[in-house]
Amino acid sequence: MKFRILWIMGALSIGSACETLTSPPPSSPSPMALESPSEVASAAPHITKISFERPVPGYPKVLIPGVELEVVAGSLTESGFKDGKGQEARFNGAISLVPDGEGGFFFLDYNNHALRHLDRVFNVTTVLGGEAKIGMGSFEETYILKPYKLWRSGELLYVNFQLGIFAELNLTHRTSRIRGYIKGNNPFLPPEELNMLNQALKKSGAESLLFDDDSVQAYHDGFLYIDALVIDRINIYDRNRSYYVGQPVNPSSTIEDGAKEEAVFLSPFFLQFNASGDIYLLDGDAYNTDVPTYHKVVRKISTKDWSVSTIIGPKSVAGRSPRYIFQEIGDYDDVTWPYNYLYVTEPFIFLSSYNENFNYIGDFKVGYKHQVIKLIGNVKITSAYAEGDFLYVTASGVEGEEVMAAMIYRLSLKQLEQALLAQNKGAQ
Repeated sequence: MKFRILWIMGALSIGSACETLTSPPPSSPSPMALESPSEVASAAPHITKISFERPVPGYPKVLIPGVELEVVAGSLTESGFKDGKGQEARFNGAISLVPDGEGGFFFLDYNNHALRHLDRVFNVTTVLGGEAKIGMGSFEETYILKPYKLWRSGELLYVNFQLGIFAELNLTHRTSRIRGYIKGNNPFLPPEELNMLNQALKKSGAESLLFDDDSVQAYHDGFLYIDALVIDRINIYDRNRSYYVGQPVNPSSTIEDGAKEEAVFLSPFFLQFNASGDIYLLDGDAYNTDVPTYHKVVRKISTKDWSVSTIIGPKSVAGRSPRYIFQEIGDYDDVTWPYNYLYVTEPFIFLSSYNENFNYIGDFKVGYKHQVIKLIGNVKITSAYAEGDFLYVTASGVEGEEVMAAMIYRLSLKQLEQALLAQNKGAQ
């Protein structure tokens, strides 16, 4: 398994849950049971609001005037494993938001090994998991060790977790099964984990191999997208693997734009599809000689002609060249930075950075109208998702190697655009 996977998630650490649920979590009220605005308002928990004009100590720092954050669940200073209303809930590494179709979200709690749910009035419940084990079957029997990526397709959720396991969760039947995993990890597994994996495979009726040593970067419309020097995709129904885009060799360690078979990748990851079906991703491992970290650029694969173009960063990057200096903000063509998270919802491109070697606490940037600027500081972003007018974001604090306090907040995209336009107008 590529160790890059855990680094992508913003230095997510390997550790045990702070607390284990010993009884079934309370069931959350159905969002549809709330029939009127007054009922919704009365059910909603307290929301902490933060802005450039009104900072709150101990919370993320808003860096753009006119933008307001609403903290809807969790805490950045206290980790744990607790269901509850809004900021009463506790997490230990919340990541990978996906909408539930009813105004809420499913998300993963990495160090608690759990799938959790945030409803539209911000009640948090645990759906499954909660112990450092591997198991498939009913939801009561399902355990997802160190989950780090989640996708949704109708009644199905797909989750990537430790060992490169790709599992399918059926929300209607409340059952799970393994679709595949990276078989090359087997020689490195502790005996107890290998035994749990084998038992889960037997219950799943899964074949022992879905992909080789490459990691799953995205799921979309029945296909898994696998990263290497080329991007391949696998049909999860017939298990057929096919070439997608890129050149299979890169002897010069560069990235180059171009048509489907001419484009060159160096280290593509964090693939995501926008509303039009185009793919955005991070790429580039150009080492700086003074700092042990990476330059990253944002690239786009057009599904009209499968051409690849660099959106943010130099159009051509030499793999191990000291000549590129980090530039954190500015024009799209000039910016290059050690990004480890990307989320695109037109017209915005959101980027996050966190690097322990760089002693860099982390921030959240936004690309808009060909400029990258800082949006939120002193925070470690782990996922984001736009739903309606709001961008929902999971963020983690830094407590040590085994625990990560985390919270979920949101900001208005309409408000953000107005603030950015006002800032641009003021700069002219």
